[in-house]
Amino acid sequence: MYVCDEQGTHYSNIFFNNLNKMNRIIILIVTILIAIVSCNKDNRSIVNSSNLDSIDVSYSILCQEILNGHGGFDFKQIVIKDDSNWNGVLMKMSDTISNSKYPCTLEKIDFHEHIIIAIFDSIRNTYGSSIDVKSIIETKNNIIINIYKKRKFGLSPAISQPFCIFRIPYTNKPIRFTY
Repeated sequence: MYVCDEQGTHYSNIFFNNLNKMNRIIILIVTILIAIVSCNKDNRSIVNSSNLDSIDVSYSILCQEILNGHGGFDFKQIVIKDDSNWNGVLMKMSDTISNSKYPCTLEKIDFHEHIIIAIFDSIRNTYGSSIDVKSIIETKNNIIINIYKKRKFGLSPAISQPFCIFRIPYTNKPIRFTY
């Protein structure tokens, strides 16, 4: 059955022609969405498969503070595997500690079970910056320590150097740092 107007146009044909155009558009949109979702799904599985080869490493913060004044450490990361290096670091920083976020834990460290990592930020003429451990990940080939630097901008009469000292389980794997 056809419905016609005064000019004799069949409305049912117009409806079906428009429906065909709409179906084509819907099919095109659905096809594009499927392609996008499929690509994203593949990327996630690649990321997840690489994460299967890594595990989080436990750590405990021994000291996270700010060194005051001049004569701190150059910006560096120090991997400490024995008592003499640990005592040397403690001696160098003994007179310049301020603003304890975690009070220094000067417990006896068993270097057969743990390694100490000391991370010193650059010397700054601002006060209130900090340096934190974001995560530590062990992969098949190395240990990756992700560090977060919080910068406070603005000048201050105080010279400061944020640092963080923490221990991780003993390892012979190379240690990499990312910021």
